[in-house]
Amino acid sequence: MLISIIIPCYNEKNTILKILNKVKNQKINKQIIVIDDSSTDGTTNILKKNFKKKGFELISHKKNLGKGAAIKSAKKFIKGNIVIIQDADLEYDPKDYRKLILPIIKKKN
Repeated sequence: MLISIIIPCYNEKNTILKILNKVKNQKINKQIIVIDDSSTDGTTNILKKNFKKKGFELISHKKNLGKGAAIKSAKKFIKGNIVIIQDADLEYDPKDYRKLILPIIKKKN
């Protein structure tokens, strides 16, 4: 089972690398899609500099469109059976992914 993790971000230069590393380190079969919603604080530069090393998919908006638009932009790239939206500000802990997806997996079986 593939889990698609969508990470919309806007002006998250202080947390973006930390959240990307936490998500990457989760021991699940995952696809990671990051949407930079036209950040102005240096987030864009951080993503461009570090992205190729990380193995994520990056979508960049030319103007700030909001979280909903960021999620819509990711829709056509989703390959997973389950989708998780992960805020880039560390509000949610990626360690909780298993707790989130377990009831879905159990219901499918």
